[in-house]
Amino acid sequence: RDLTNTDRRMALQSIMRAWLPMSQTLLEMVAHCVPSPPQAAPHRINRVMPQPVLKGTKPPGLDDARNAVMACNLSDEAHRIIFVSKMMAIPKAHVQGAQNQAGDVKFLAFARVYSGTIRKGDKMYVLSPTHDPSDVDSNEVQEIVLNELYLMMGQGMFVVDEVPAGNLLAIGGLETSILKTATLSSTLDCPPFGAMMFQAAAIVKVAVEPEAIADMSALVEGLRLLNRADAFVEVSLMETGEHVIAAAGEVHLERCIADLSERFAKIPVRVSPPIISFREGITTKAAATSTTANGRVSITCSVAPIPNFVVRAIDDTSERLKVLLLAKDPKSDENKLIAEEFMNKVTSLREAATYDEQGPEGIIEKTLRHAWALGPKRIGSNILNVSTYTASVDDDEKEFGHAYAGIALGLRESYEAVPHEELMEFDLNAIEGSVLTGFQMATDRGPLCDEPLTGVQMILHIAVNEEQDGDGADEDQYGPLSGQIINTVRDVIRKAVLKAGTRLVEAMYLAVITTTSEALGGTYAVLGKRRSQILSETIREGTGVFIIHAYLPVASSFGFVNQLRAQTSGASTAQLVFSHWSMLEMDPFFTPTTEEEREEFGEDGDVGPNISRQLMDAVRRRKGLKVEEKIVQVATKQRTLARKA
Repeated sequence: RDLTNTDRRMALQSIMRAWLPMSQTLLEMVAHCVPSPPQAAPHRINRVMPQPVLKGTKPPGLDDARNAVMACNLSDEAHRIIFVSKMMAIPKAHVQGAQNQAGDVKFLAFARVYSGTIRKGDKMYVLSPTHDPSDVDSNEVQEIVLNELYLMMGQGMFVVDEVPAGNLLAIGGLETSILKTATLSSTLDCPPFGAMMFQAAAIVKVAVEPEAIADMSALVEGLRLLNRADAFVEVSLMETGEHVIAAAGEVHLERCIADLSERFAKIPVRVSPPIISFREGITTKAAATSTTANGRVSITCSVAPIPNFVVRAIDDTSERLKVLLLAKDPKSDENKLIAEEFMNKVTSLREAATYDEQGPEGIIEKTLRHAWALGPKRIGSNILNVSTYTASVDDDEKEFGHAYAGIALGLRESYEAVPHEELMEFDLNAIEGSVLTGFQMATDRGPLCDEPLTGVQMILHIAVNEEQDGDGADEDQYGPLSGQIINTVRDVIRKAVLKAGTRLVEAMYLAVITTTSEALGGTYAVLGKRRSQILSETIREGTGVFIIHAYLPVASSFGFVNQLRAQTSGASTAQLVFSHWSMLEMDPFFTPTTEEEREEFGEDGDVGPNISRQLMDAVRRRKGLKVEEKIVQVATKQRTLARKA
């Protein structure tokens, strides 16, 4: 009957279904093309189980555990090692033997066996992501017994007695032991598995509260369950007492709110307007100087923008870089491999960039060779270079700091730091920690709207001033010198960044829109209203379907899908995926200076919307920071309420 259908596509589909059934074909392709666990384990070991950062001596069983994972060992003598990637909230109707238990859902751990054969009744240790095999604290390690093992088959969870290495399974009874991810091992010498990597970032946040204040305890419990059930969502408590949910986008956020109110908390909740994350960057070089409160130390900061391809490489490999930069032995084989991978990624991103963005030859080594530290949080995309200091006015500049990051990346050989001379009542060696703390604080909160800095390279020059008469008597009123250094470093970096053409950096989605020729006009009309950047438009061969690729700012994406459907009568569909961070070219503090600019933008630059200023003021207003705005635009103009035809 299908072959005699007048629609040729229906006839072709019936032939293809009979020839290549989807389920069988997909299963065969997986079996033939995807490598088996024993084949894939040696290639994945450095990613899934990186060398841990050890505080003490290396335990003898650490290499045995890694080798067991690498070999995917099935024997009973091998270490039993499991990785739990997330906790799942499963309706109890789908779990064998759980129908009589209290509650509607049951939390099961989604896990994979990497070594050994897991049997019901086995005793295992729960190792957190920060577990150190060389410094085991018995208070932080929990011992559990595996009593519930399930085979995941479609929607059903079926009880099994044992699971060999290389297989997936669900484990019950771990909801009180694991929050999101964990490593289960039969030995304490096992290193923890690496952190999960996501293509997106939690950039959309909302504050939630119950409609009835009496339901606050139910909301807190619901947020705890939501945080456990969704491996990507981030739940936090702000200093203001607000409960904040961070999600990947609008659709993910809607799903989280629905799960919170319908499944976990089971109460009506109020949701605040979306909170969008931004970053702050610079466009030019600049310098600024500041002095400590007691006048003893002057610090000069020079800032310059980092090439965009270096920033993207640091953001994409932050977790791997963290292992490298915090390692005690950066020259080990594992860490050398991480450094090589990072440098290869930087080189490939530079080659993929445009000619203007690539910069001169040697720009990569020049940027990273003298790197002392990264920030914020020690793995951010801002670099503090080795700095200089002078002990007196006539003294020559000497090196201050140590190129730990440059050495770890293999761009320079390890060297012994030259000890600083003790100056008067303080030692410069003692204030290196204060300088690093001030750097981390400055990069965590930028000068525009307290958002993190990105793509800023900094060099400090520290000058020790001569002690004036009477300074020593007032020393106590300014507090310890270390605290003064922290505040001065933070302030001088903020001043230099403000002078360097500060810009807002916003998150961008890659929008893939599928539409028809009749709906092209409405699609472009919606994109034009939301500051989008069209990348390409292609037509699918043999059909009238158009595929549009565009960058869409996250701040302008709310309601985009619904408006697109309404404007095109459902003919257009969009898929939004986090792509990158993009700098807004518009200066938030722009004021016209030339005659042409005054004619175009008005005397005060208030003709036409300054998007950067609007976004900056919105963030500052939300955070309770000072907002410079005119309350009364024209004081002598009388407002007329009457509407005359």
